[in-house]
Amino acid sequence: MSTRAIPPIPDRWPTLPLNPERATDRAFLQNIQGNILNGHGRRESRLVYFRFKNLKNRARHREFLKASVESGWVTSAWMQREQSVRAKVNTGSGNEVFASLFLTRHGLKALGNFERKTGWVFPADEFLTDHPQEFGRSKQELAGVSRDRFYRVNRAGMWILACACTERLDEAVSRLRDWCAGYDVAVASRVDEGTTWMVDGKAREPFGFVDGISGTNFFAATQPGSARPAGAILEDALITRAQSRIHECGSFLVFRKIEQDVQKFRDFEARLVAAVGRVKGLSSLKDEIAPALIIGRTRDGRPLTDVLGGHRLSPGQFDDFDFVGDSGATGCPFHAHIRRMNPRASVQGQGFSKDTIARNLPIRRSATYDPKKLLQRSVGEGSRAWPSSGVGLLFMAYVNNIERQFEVPTETWAGSSSFPGPHMMKFDPMIGVPPDHSGPVTTGEPWTWRGETMPTPPSFVRTLGAEYFYVPSIRWLLARGVSVALRT
Repeated sequence: MSTRAIPPIPDRWPTLPLNPERATDRAFLQNIQGNILNGHGRRESRLVYFRFKNLKNRARHREFLKASVESGWVTSAWMQREQSVRAKVNTGSGNEVFASLFLTRHGLKALGNFERKTGWVFPADEFLTDHPQEFGRSKQELAGVSRDRFYRVNRAGMWILACACTERLDEAVSRLRDWCAGYDVAVASRVDEGTTWMVDGKAREPFGFVDGISGTNFFAATQPGSARPAGAILEDALITRAQSRIHECGSFLVFRKIEQDVQKFRDFEARLVAAVGRVKGLSSLKDEIAPALIIGRTRDGRPLTDVLGGHRLSPGQFDDFDFVGDSGATGCPFHAHIRRMNPRASVQGQGFSKDTIARNLPIRRSATYDPKKLLQRSVGEGSRAWPSSGVGLLFMAYVNNIERQFEVPTETWAGSSSFPGPHMMKFDPMIGVPPDHSGPVTTGEPWTWRGETMPTPPSFVRTLGAEYFYVPSIRWLLARGVSVALRT
């Protein structure tokens, strides 16, 4: 594939929802890497990390960028759609491999492509402190969030490979490793395995909650529960022309590998069940309500406010709600994860309207990691014991602005005992506490709900690895990352 094989980026970006039948939309999608505007849809994935072996061989590494597209190691949003269409017609086509390529700041510097010469500096620069070789690490992360030494090593970038067939996926990883060697690129021996944990026919995250309810899909044909949130726009997912003509239609990827202590969560949940059982009129609902006091939803995804309101919503409506009628948090606590991370309403006195909150949300495309199948083993053994380590989340989210769409929600919102309203939790136990914090997760005041004192939750997670990546556009890759007129 050459730069002439794809049309220029349209002068005017498409209107939403995207419609691939429109010529302008097709041209737009051919310039964007897949998985950003719609999840790749495969149940199995692999994160493959790489580095440039000889930093003096810059010309060869630039050829590597172009060849990654020409050799099929990058899937455009348009190609992703075509694969999906083929899979619906022919089930065998569902085993096609999806691929997406990302670069770290270190990789960009090695390519000579840290864009100071063109007058455009990556937004993440402001987060750099005494480790300038790390691309976009926040001050908190630089303090030691990446507990696994593997993620502290300088690397040039990462691939996501995904496929419905595990064997074909692992074969693709092996082929990619061999292909990279021809461009003086070394692939790490360690690969992160992503999977979809299915229970009762539903994809769930390791604590057992149905996943993907609040998804983001910019296309016309969406499934219930994956509709585009109000206020979300293409400019929240992609780099705009106003920011950079060279990087237009690129993006940024936030990555965190988060280990989840499932046994600790289940043990704490049992204590919550006992406490909820003492609340007048709720004894019969205690098993359903208890975990929802932490998350804001039941394990099947029903909002806690709907449980208390009489179970009026159908499963297809589980993302169609707000907290307007619960301003006092007598239904869903202010500290509940989904309310803290998306209040779904203006937050008075803190400068966040409903629309600005929607624009602060990242485009989330995560996967579960469980290489030893510990979660399935726990279910098979009657859930007598759950894993305390070895399972968790490969958190991935696309953003236009790292500070606005990631740092603010995960540090400012999740690290405040006054957002979106006053509560007793200093930190969100689903995100974890800062590595330099040694005190309790609460403000020291008792946590009460509907007149009953509730147990204080510990942190249930820890971050093993963290990185920010640049997600190039297809045309940027085909141009070898050179600062040329990509629009002609």
